[in-house]
Amino acid sequence: MAATAAIAILSSSPARAADPAPNKGQAARAALPPAAGNFVLNQAITGLDMLDKVAAVCPRFGREDARATQLENIARTRLKVSARAAWRALAAREPPLLMTAAQARRVVANAGGCDGLALGQWRGGALWLADTSAQVLAGEAPADLTWPRHAALEHPVRITVLGWQRNLDRVAIQVLVSNEGSTPLRAAFLASQSFAGLCTRIDALNIPMAAGFVPAQWEDVPPRGSVPALWLLDPSCKAEPRMNVGGAVVIDQGKGPVYRRFLLRGVGPAPVQKSSAPPPG
Repeated sequence: MAATAAIAILSSSPARAADPAPNKGQAARAALPPAAGNFVLNQAITGLDMLDKVAAVCPRFGREDARATQLENIARTRLKVSARAAWRALAAREPPLLMTAAQARRVVANAGGCDGLALGQWRGGALWLADTSAQVLAGEAPADLTWPRHAALEHPVRITVLGWQRNLDRVAIQVLVSNEGSTPLRAAFLASQSFAGLCTRIDALNIPMAAGFVPAQWEDVPPRGSVPALWLLDPSCKAEPRMNVGGAVVIDQGKGPVYRRFLLRGVGPAPVQKSSAPPPG
């Protein structure tokens, strides 16, 4: 619930009702740089700001300086603006749009303190929002990828959807997760973000489907290796000839979790694999 609360705060942040009369809040809004009106950039900034505010209460987490630098580079390249300037502008808004120090202290207390598991999930939700918003802003989460022409995700891991098949009384999606780099990594899917057609009740084999934003279990993917995964749709889910398959994956290459979203449209039946064994006789 902590992570869900974080996302609820974030999703409600960008929009506020107009002030009824001119005041300092309106003056601040009038002075906002164009970047501050970009919803996706605001989401990434808000996630990073929440992480920084909680890190001020729990210093062991540290600041997300690398992510902030990456967002700055993306914003300058894609939007021709400064993410840091937009961050400062949002921080100056009245009434506050970003998390306050008092709210951060309350989040930590409600989550059971700096070492609480609930706070870990809360931070995972904020990391997910910051990472996937930056991914969208960078143009690395296109919504027009189609099966079987495209991979669902190219990096930091490659996710290929091979198609769907019947598995007893369930429909199964064949997924291949490939590590094309030279560094070992571990990966898990996020159940709350995964879907196949209209079905959101999905189990996974080989690569775990995490219930929250911080996986309890991971699967190792070796350098230049692949791990096949099978998404098993709930028996109550109806089969569709073509379905959109999407979700989120969390990857750890030894430096902490990184979150990515993916979507592939029009996934159909997997090709029938011909046996290479000689016929009997």
